[in-house]
Amino acid sequence: DDRAGTGETPDIAIGVGGNPVIAYTVASPPILALVACDDPLCEGAGDEYNDVWTAAESAVYPQHPHVAIDRGGTPVIAFQDKHVGTGLDFALFVYICGDSACVAGGPMVLQYTGRMGSNVNTGFHPSVTVDSEGGLAIVYGEIDFAPDPDVWSIQAYPLASLSAPFTVKDALPGPVRSTAVRIGASGTPVIAYAVEDAGSQRIDYLVCEYRDCDPAAAAPVVFEGLDECGAAGCGLSMAMVGGGLPVIAYHDGTTASSTVNVHVPWWTVGGR
Repeated sequence: DDRAGTGETPDIAIGVGGNPVIAYTVASPPILALVACDDPLCEGAGDEYNDVWTAAESAVYPQHPHVAIDRGGTPVIAFQDKHVGTGLDFALFVYICGDSACVAGGPMVLQYTGRMGSNVNTGFHPSVTVDSEGGLAIVYGEIDFAPDPDVWSIQAYPLASLSAPFTVKDALPGPVRSTAVRIGASGTPVIAYAVEDAGSQRIDYLVCEYRDCDPAAAAPVVFEGLDECGAAGCGLSMAMVGGGLPVIAYHDGTTASSTVNVHVPWWTVGGR
């Protein structure tokens, strides 16, 4: 895709036949796009490029897409939408494709509409994953402007139901700058996120006690300050290996020569 402004904040998942599926945005006009490769190296002439969501469909600006593949091989894309011309009105959108390449389109599922135009902006840096039963877990940051000072939190749609999100971590010290959600060894969601704290950024890690991640049933286990990333930020990503061991990759901006670090919080799964 050689259109101008293409490819900001792309995300990748492994789709049908072990071939990559990549979600990305186009800046002008605002477009959410997806490419479904027809071989593991994306070298074939049969790679399919499709525009999933465009500004022509509503006055929105899709950003920060994250893609997962459901049990049927269909991409599910969570992304944040900035409503053009309305200041800081942000919302969470979830797009469920109609087939493995999003050729046929699919139902647009706007999971969180109630906050638009209110004191709450939502959908910041979303992440999505699918568990072995086909349930979706969607995690993102949210800000409430009503209190003074503003209150940032981590929200999660549970695996069992997408009827309403839970606040799984409230009263964060600053803005949420990235999130990652995966399914842990016990089958429950685990969440890594980067949050601003006193002019720098840190990585926190959260383990849900139950599949639906309802904090009213059991408060999640939170490990704060796994590492510091500096003012330049974390930009983290997470994978699960070896029976549910989390591996977190992130940008370390604490020194003049920025590096990519890998953190393995082994103690969160009972130790290794």
